[in-house]
Parts: sequence; structure tokens; C-alpha cells
Amino acid sequence: MLCMLPYSESKIFVRVVQLLKLNSKLATKWDWLEEIQKSGVHLSRSALVNHCRTDPGFMALICDTVIKVIKAQESVDETMPQLRTWFAFYMTTAIGVMETGGIKEEFIAMILPHISQGLKSSIPNYKAATYMIIAELFHKVTLKDKLLTTLLNTICKYISPRLLTEALSCMLLMFQSQNITGLSKRAFKRLCSQPALVETLVPLCNQYKSDKFILALLERLIPAAIKPTNCMTSGSDSNESDIEGGGSTELNVVLHRILSDVTLEEGQDEVVIRNILDKLMKYSGKFEREEAVKDFCNKFTVTMRMLESKYPKAVDRSMEDILENAESDKTRELMEQFMNQMVFSVQHHLVPESSASLTLSLNHRLPTVRQKATQYLLKNLEEAPDDDFVNDVLLNRLRDDDKDVVKAALESGSKIWGLVTEKDELMKVLKLLLEKVDTDSGWKDMMLPVLEVLCSCEEDKDDHQILLMLFPFFLITDLKGYEYVAFVLNSPLAKRHTLLKHVSKSVQKTLGSPIKSPKSPKSPRKKKVEYKGDDNLAENMIDSFGRGLMACTELQRDNMIIEWISADLDGRGQCFILLILDKLLSLVKTQKEKAFICLQIIHMIKKLEIKGDGEITTISKAIVTTCNQIFKEKTISFTLVLSVLNRMMAAITLPKKLKDVNYWYYHGNTNAEDQILVVLVEMFDYILDKATQALTCAESFRDLFKETVEVVFPDSDLLFRFLGLLWTKHCNTTETKLVVSLPLQARALQIGKIHLQELRADSFTETDWTTAILNLLLTTSSSNKTIREMSVQCLQIVQNKMEESAFSPVIKKVLRCLPEIVADPEFIESVMKAVFKSMDEEKEKTPKKKRQSLTQSNKEEALTMILDVISDKSTPHFIQKSLLELIKHCHSRKILTSLIPKLQQDLKALEEENKSTVLFDCCKMILERFDPEFGEVIDSDGIPVLMAALKSAVCIDDNADTIQQFTIYMITKDLYTSLKMESQKKILSTLYSLWTESENPYVPSTIRKILRHLPLDGSHVADELEQCLSVSNVGTLREAKRKKSRPSEIVKPKEDEFESLSWQRVTVILESVQEKKKLDNYHVLLPVCFNLMSRILESDDHSSGEYIKQLILALIHHVCSKVDVDQTQKLIPEQTFNMELIVQCVRSSDNPQTHHQALLVLTVAAELYPEKLLHNIMSVFTFMGDTILKQDDAYSFHIISRILETVIPALVTACGQRKRVHRTVSNKPEDVITMVIRVFVDAFPHIPNHRRLMLFTKLVSIEGDVSYLWRTLLLMTEQVVSKGPVVDNEDESSEKVSFHLKMF
Repeated sequence: MLCMLPYSESKIFVRVVQLLKLNSKLATKWDWLEEIQKSGVHLSRSALVNHCRTDPGFMALICDTVIKVIKAQESVDETMPQLRTWFAFYMTTAIGVMETGGIKEEFIAMILPHISQGLKSSIPNYKAATYMIIAELFHKVTLKDKLLTTLLNTICKYISPRLLTEALSCMLLMFQSQNITGLSKRAFKRLCSQPALVETLVPLCNQYKSDKFILALLERLIPAAIKPTNCMTSGSDSNESDIEGGGSTELNVVLHRILSDVTLEEGQDEVVIRNILDKLMKYSGKFEREEAVKDFCNKFTVTMRMLESKYPKAVDRSMEDILENAESDKTRELMEQFMNQMVFSVQHHLVPESSASLTLSLNHRLPTVRQKATQYLLKNLEEAPDDDFVNDVLLNRLRDDDKDVVKAALESGSKIWGLVTEKDELMKVLKLLLEKVDTDSGWKDMMLPVLEVLCSCEEDKDDHQILLMLFPFFLITDLKGYEYVAFVLNSPLAKRHTLLKHVSKSVQKTLGSPIKSPKSPKSPRKKKVEYKGDDNLAENMIDSFGRGLMACTELQRDNMIIEWISADLDGRGQCFILLILDKLLSLVKTQKEKAFICLQIIHMIKKLEIKGDGEITTISKAIVTTCNQIFKEKTISFTLVLSVLNRMMAAITLPKKLKDVNYWYYHGNTNAEDQILVVLVEMFDYILDKATQALTCAESFRDLFKETVEVVFPDSDLLFRFLGLLWTKHCNTTETKLVVSLPLQARALQIGKIHLQELRADSFTETDWTTAILNLLLTTSSSNKTIREMSVQCLQIVQNKMEESAFSPVIKKVLRCLPEIVADPEFIESVMKAVFKSMDEEKEKTPKKKRQSLTQSNKEEALTMILDVISDKSTPHFIQKSLLELIKHCHSRKILTSLIPKLQQDLKALEEENKSTVLFDCCKMILERFDPEFGEVIDSDGIPVLMAALKSAVCIDDNADTIQQFTIYMITKDLYTSLKMESQKKILSTLYSLWTESENPYVPSTIRKILRHLPLDGSHVADELEQCLSVSNVGTLREAKRKKSRPSEIVKPKEDEFESLSWQRVTVILESVQEKKKLDNYHVLLPVCFNLMSRILESDDHSSGEYIKQLILALIHHVCSKVDVDQTQKLIPEQTFNMELIVQCVRSSDNPQTHHQALLVLTVAAELYPEKLLHNIMSVFTFMGDTILKQDDAYSFHIISRILETVIPALVTACGQRKRVHRTVSNKPEDVITMVIRVFVDAFPHIPNHRRLMLFTKLVSIEGDVSYLWRTLLLMTEQVVSKGPVVDNEDESSEKVSFHLKMF
């Protein structure tokens, strides 16, 4: 019941309660649940809380149970996520009790030990629940100071980084609701050891009231952070003198971050600042040298400046108070020095022109004052307090609204890159400045100063970003723009940047003279730059950049273009890049380079924000039109896009590889074919999208599309191959780089429909028709309803065009099932099943059935075409997979025969590291067709590929089965029995090999399960064992002896013989046979078993083969047990049963289990070959007397009983049947049995006392008490007389007499 309590609000709890026998008259802890038992309503939370409130013992029981549950789960998982329900129940119940009824001292006394244990626990959920209970406790009652201190120290000592937020929340609540004002030294040290203290504390302090806790923390933190590590204090009463590691850099950082991120309340700020100043003054006085004092104070410069900016009044009051109340002149001097050094730095200097401090002047309302202040700062940089101040001033002045102030900030020139620490922010500010200069005519004269700063950057990593910022200004239309370009091309940036160096050379070639740059903006005299080129400045600049890119290496060029496309530029910069790419397209030579450029052009076009109309024109006119629109109307029209797309379309040529294959698909590579396919898809998508929008230029896009189709796809078959790629994209789920949207797929079907209507039937070859039809059939499996309906409409047109063809039966069936196909994407599989269901049925062709015969012929031809496409190496794998799914319900010999070579080909591809998921699925779908119905086909053609599949350990996904495992599962009893014996033998041999050699841990267990259900033949198993025997080097006992007789040869140490692969194979074969209830031709296993046993016994280390011996003996016993006595000579001739080998096995082994197995074999052999056993009987019984009779266990006694019951009658029978014996050998059964009795009498002293009577009673009853009891007693008497007494003391003597009496 305790385990079910957390689920008290569930129906399961009610059912458990109803199983109990509850009686309210009995005083049990569960009798209060009797009402629930009767009503059947679950236990509400309020009822449980009320019971815990009225019965504190029950609440204590719940708390104790939590500890017990934790101990029970300690060995499972340290975090114990499975106990989350228990912890939540414990927490909500405890909080519920505190909320509903007043908290008494008894409750606190009961809950405190559990709170302490929860705080010390390493289980996150348990500790979190404890924090919740503590928080509620703090909220409800006021605790004593001593208890609060203990709780605070415990929380800090066992704080977990994962629950730092919860722990700090508890402490905040403690300080706000309880009478506690300080942190102990231990708690402070533990708290400061948390790396994420500040990151966690600051958000909590800003969200909740935390003034008391922050004040207590700072009271410990300030002296610990300020105290120098080498400063020795004489007093022991001060707090700071007792803290180890004071003055550390880490604590200084923590102090600064807390003071900067947490806002102190009024009154607190002055207390904290006064505390800091007092400690600074105190420890500054400990240093003798001024340099030491200065270095010490410098550590806290940043912190004090931050405090001054946040709490200026508190800082002033604190400093004044210290100066007024200073007890000595030294303290006053230290304070003044500290003020001059840390507070009154350059930002407090008076600017001569404004008679105000630099800080006030920099933020003055008059631009002239700000300008003078900026210039003053740049002249006095050496006195600047820190880099952050200069950084902030320069960035703020560059953002100024007055251009003179900005110019003053820019006067630093290239030095500004060393003064500003935030380089990224500086780049953003300069970019905004360029945009402002470009758009505001009043700021035009600021262009050169901005360019000078930008181009003077000395860090190579920023060159790319600067060039992107300058791109809009390379699209020029006047001489002023050329001046800016000339300045850039003569700057340090151009001398360093690879592309700009080539562009500069190209511009010089165009002009026929070197580029002359305008004078620096700092120079008072400026010369006008002369331009000697033609009027089309923009086109010349575009041409120069295009040729500059061609001068770079292909890798450099491609990387730059990719970075340009991904950059965030305005429309002017994007147009310039687009025009550069257009120029570059006319310069590159290879198909791969052209495809790459075309793809980047498409990406850039999609980024443009285009407005207005447009038409296709020459690129020169398009450049002029675009420049006019950008500079005058600030817009971009479709003229540029249409013109660039028209040129790009003319540059595209289909690679020969695409023309030679029927199915186009994207491989995911960077070769020309893949790049061209991506370009075509992206271009079609864009053009068709614009052509279908309500744009004034939509007609121009439609004309462009028609021209693109005519130019790129001169033949209809090429167009339909491309459309097939779009139609079947949903089948290729593994490829995500080539994106085909549903609208594009639908438009492609509509285009195909229109072209099919215009197409003549004779203009298409049979192969082209097959490709188009199969693509449309695959499209009917799309998940989109509209796509499926449009594909069927296209098939309707195909049927009308072709009339009677191989696919006519398929298409007609599809048309008849139009509603079902539109409703269900998987219905096309049922259609294919209905069409091809009778492929294996031979129908007699009569004149009456001529029409039926023609249809059947068409079906066979269509199926052949589908199978040819699947088997064709040029067909994409995803098309093969989709076609296999299309006909997965169609089964025939022809399909399996055709797909077996395909399976062999795919398996080989998988082994060659082509780990394709699609290929993997194809193999599985073909393997699923290995049905018992087609056993003949598998026998004739499929066995080699089945063996290859069994050996294929290719794994696509770690969580999925391999081809090997899947094939093993396919070998069912029905499939196995449908194959010929030779095929069965090959499969069995392969399974044994996999069991032995596979590195996959799941394969052996799977094969074991499979073999358990397969009807094995004994001859196959015997052949496998014989093969293992042939691996051994020693063939006969004579050869083994010959090897032993060569002492001169040095024998190299070798590993255990029975650990070799061949003996491991023997082991698994024997293990698999042990589990078989039914085994055909089992008797043939007996000879090979004796050969194996002989081989083991001949080995020098046969003791290590005990387990194999036991398996062999068990198999021999199993085989002999199944043979009838009447059929013994027929199935197991006497010469095949080597009785001596069994006896040798018994005598040579020290393993009791081996003894037992061997004796069991002898019991069966006694029935089958009593005469043969007679020759070895004394060896067996002598061994029993030496070993097994001395063992005191039930199994040994069972073995002895079995032997006696079987062997003694067999001995009597053998003696009666034996006719000719030696004169010295008795032929009488009495003599033989007397010898057996003597063995037991000799072993009598060693037989356990409590088993003696049972054993001899069994022996005499089997032999016959009338004939052999007196012989037994006589032999025991003889034992005493001839060999002395068999007992040593009187007690044992009395037991002996008692035994004799009981025997009588």
C-alpha cells in the first residue's frame, strides 16, 4: 500500500484498496480507507492531506518510506529519475499539511531530520523537493536563529550546481522572511566556490526582493576581495582577517559583476561604498611605497568608476565623510590620492573651449562643443582612464547627428582601429555612415574620410566585410563615383586584397593609364581626378570585376561568391553582384563552372526586392536602366532579372551524361550534371512562380519560359525526363538538397499535360513512353491528393495517344479506379496487384479468348518493362525502390527470377561502402519475395545470392537490423523444406559459419532460435562435423604417437587446441542438435561422434575439452535412446559403437558431469549391446567404486540406480547368450554379479552412512535377494576377515551390526 500511495488519485489505487480486507473496528493504519473501498471513488489529495494533518504518525510513515524507497533503488541509478513521482508526492503532501493546518512544533521536529537528509542527498529531484518544503516552512513560521544558521550552512555546504537557482531562491526567502542578517564564514566560502554564482544570482535579485541577502553577501565579499594576499593583519577580531585567499582576482571579479548588475536600494548603496572605501584606505596604509599603493588601487579602478556612474551622490557623500572624519593626515592624503588617481581622470578634465569637464562636453547640446571635446580627447589619449572609455566615446561620436563631430572622430584615421576595442560595432557604425553619406546630399563631402578609415584597416580578416560594404559604390554612373572607386583601388586595402589587385589592373587596361587617386581628405588642396574611359562607367566596372575574378583561382573565386550571396546587402550592392556574376558567366569555360555561376545567379535573384514592370533586353541596356532606377527612383525593376535569366538560359547546355540516361536524378555531388539539375529546378521554380503571379510582366516570364523549354530541351524526350525528376521527387525522401515544392510539382504536371496533348504518338520511342508512364504511375503514390489526380489525368491523355500498348491494361485499370487512387495514396499498389495477379497461370489460347490472350501478352510485356527498369544499372535507386513498392503485392516466378540478379548487384554495391538507405531497402524488398512457393526458382538461381545476403553484415543504422539478420529471419521452416537437400545443406553450413564467426552479438542468438524450428537432417549435421574433423592436423592415434616420439624437436607453445575456430564450430553444431526434438537420420551421427571423442582423447590437453565431451556423450545418449532394440543392428551396427572409448572417457576424466553423461550412455548401451558391455563391466564398476559411490548428492545416487537397473539384467542376458569363453573365465551370471557386488563391498567404508542401506537394498533387489543376499553378507564378512575391520570404533561397529540386521 505504501508503494501505491503516490498514485492515490488514480483508479489503480482504488482497485488495490478493494483487494484489502479492511475493518474499521481493527486498529490498523489503513482502516480509514474503508469508505473508498465501498464507494470506489479515488482518494482525493485534500482527504490524504487532512489525514496526515490529524495523524502525524502517518505523515512520518510517508517520510520514512521515501528513505526506504531511495535505499531500494540505489543500485539501479544514482539520479533515480524513476522516483520522481515519489518525490513529488512527498513534497506536495508535506506542503499541503503546512498550508491547511497550523504548523506545530511536533511537525517541525518530525520533518527536520528528513529536510536535513534531503539537503545532503545527491539525488536532484529529492533535493529539489526539500527546497520546496523549506521555502514553505520559511513562509509559514519564524524559526530560531540557531536553527536558521544550521539550515543555511547545510544548504551552502551541499549545494548542487544543477540546483543552484533553487538553493539561492531558498536563501533569498530565508533572509526576507526570517530574522537572519549575516552569512557565516563557512556558508560564504561554499557559496563563492560555485562557478555560476553571479550568472544565477543576478536574475534572481533583479526579479525578487533581495536587499538583505545582498547586503549580507557583500559584507563578507568586500573585505575578502579587497584584502591583499601578502598583507598581514595583527587583529583577530575583524571578519576579513579570518578569510583565506582574500584579495583573489576571482573574488574581485565576482564583486564587480554583482555591483554592476544588481541595483542597490537607497541607503544600501552608501553603506556598501563606504565599506569599500574604508577597506581600501585601511589596506593602502599598509604599503610603504607609492608605487605599491598605486598598483593596489588600480585593481579597483573599474569597480569604483562603475559605482561612480551608478551612484554618484553616494560616492560623493562617502568620500566627503571620510575626508571630514579622517583621524590622521595620512588617511586624508591617501583619500585625495585615491580620488585623483581613480575618479578625477581625463574625463573630468576641463576642456578649455567650453570650461566644462570632458564628459559633459562630449555630451553637450552644441555640436561645436562636442567637436572640440572629441579633438581634446584624441590629443590626450595617454591620460584616458581606460580603453572602454575611449571606445565608447568614439563610437558615440561616429553616431553623432552632426557631420563636423563625426569628422572630428574620423580625424584619428587608421589609429581608430587600435582605439576602438569593439571592432564589429565599429564596422556597423561605418556601414551606417556610408549609407547616410550616400543618401544625404549634405554629407557627400564625408565620403572620402569614411573610405579612408575603412580602407586603412590592417586586419586581413575584415577585408571581406569591408569589400561587401563598398560594393554598392562600385556601381557608378558619374565621375564623382569614379573618384571614390579610384581612392579605394589605390588604398592599402586594394594592395592587400587579391580581387581588388586584379580589378585595379583590369581598370588600368580599360583606361590605358594608371589610376589616379584623389588626395587624402586631410590635405587642404585636392586635385580633380581625370577619367579617360568611355561613358558606360558601370559596365566597365562590372567587366573589370568579372575579369578580376577570372584572374583568381577557382577555389578563391567560388568562396568569395558564396560569401557575397550570403551577405546582407542593400539592393544596389545585390544588383552589382548579380551583374558581376552575369559577366563571369560569359567568361568561364567549363560546364561545372557555368552551372555553379548560374546557381548563384538564381540565389541572388531570389534575394532581390523588385518592383515595377520589365522586359527582356540586352545586358547593356539593362545595366543603364537599372542604374537610372536605383539612383533616381530607388527601385529595381524586372528588366534586369529578365535579361540576366535570358542570358543564363542561353548559356545552359545539357551534359552528355544527362542525355544518355532515361531517368534524371540528383546525386548530391558537385559535378556538372548535379549542378545543372539544381539550376534547372531553381530556374523553373522562379520563372513559373512569377509567370503565374498577377504581375504586369507575367507575360514576359511566360515568353521566357517557352524560350527556355525550346532552347534547353530541344527534344520532347529531354523535357519529359526533366519533368519526371519533378514528378517523382516525393519518392526520393533521402535527398534534401534538391528542393521541389508541391506548387512546382503541380506546375510540372500541368506542363506535362499540355505537352502530352500537343505530342504525336510516333514522336516518342517506346523507351521514352515507358519512362514517362512509369513516372506518372509513381506520381499516383504522392501524399498530395491534387498531385495524384493530375497524374491520372496525364495518364488519360497517354492512353488516348497510344490506344493499345503494353501499358494499356495498367492505365485502363488506373482510370477505372480514379476515385480510389485520389482518396488513397497506397491504392495504386492494389491496382498493380489486380493487373498482374495471374502472371503464372497458363491459359489456353483459343479463338474465343483472342482478346484475353492479347491483354495477357500486354501485361507480360508491361511487367517485363517494369522489371527491366528496376534491373537497369542506370535507373536511380529511389526509382527502383518506388517501383518495387509499386509491385510489392505482385508475386510470380518471373518477378523473382528477374530480381535475383538485381539483388546480387545491390548486395555487391552495399559491400563496396555504398551505404545507401534506399539500396538497403531494395535488398530487403527483394529478399521478402523468397517465398516457399518459389522453392524451385530459389534452388536454381537464388541460393548463391541468398548465401551472399547471409554473409552481408552491412548496417545502415545502428538501431536497425543488418541484411544478414533480415535474411536469417527469412529462413523459415516452410522455406527451408521447399528447397532441395543440397540447398538445405548449404544454408545450414552458412548458418553454422555465421554463428561461429559473426562479430554481431545478436546473430548467434537469432540463428539459435531459427535452427530450433528447422527440420534438420542428421546427414547434413554429420557432414558439418566431418569437415571440422578434417581441419585437425593429427589424423590417427599412430600419427599422434609418432609426434610424441620426437623429443629433439622444439615444440612451440600454442594456444588451447579446443579454442580454435574448428572446435568452436563443433561446439555450436552439437549445441544446436541438443535442442532438436526431431532429427531425421539421427543414427548417422553416431560414427562421427565417436571420431570426435577419439580425437579429443588423443589430444595432450583433452581435459580442456570437457564441455565438448559432455555434448558428444549427450548426443550419443540421445541417439541410442531413440533406437528400438529390434532395429539396433540395422541402424547402429555393433562395430560402430565404441564401448571402449566410452570407458576410456570415464576413466580419463575428472569432471563429475562427464562421468554422469558417460554412465548414462552405458546404461543405454547395456540394453543394445549386452555382450559388448560384459567385456568392460568391471572397469566401469571399479571406476564407480572409486568415484561416484563416494559422492553424497541425489543426482549421483540416481545415476547409480539407473546403471544397476539397466546393467545387471543386461549382464545376466549376456552371460546366457555367450557360448564360447576361455577356460579361466566363468560363464555363469552368479560369478559375474558376485564380482560386481565385491566392488560395492570394497567401497562400503567410503559410502555416506545415510545412503548405504538404500544403495545395497537397491543392489540386492535388482540382483535377487534369494540368490544374492547371502553372497553380499558373505563378501562383507570376508572383507572383515581378510582386510581387517572396516570400522575403527564402537559406534561405527554398532552401526555396522545395525546395517547387517537391516539387510536381513
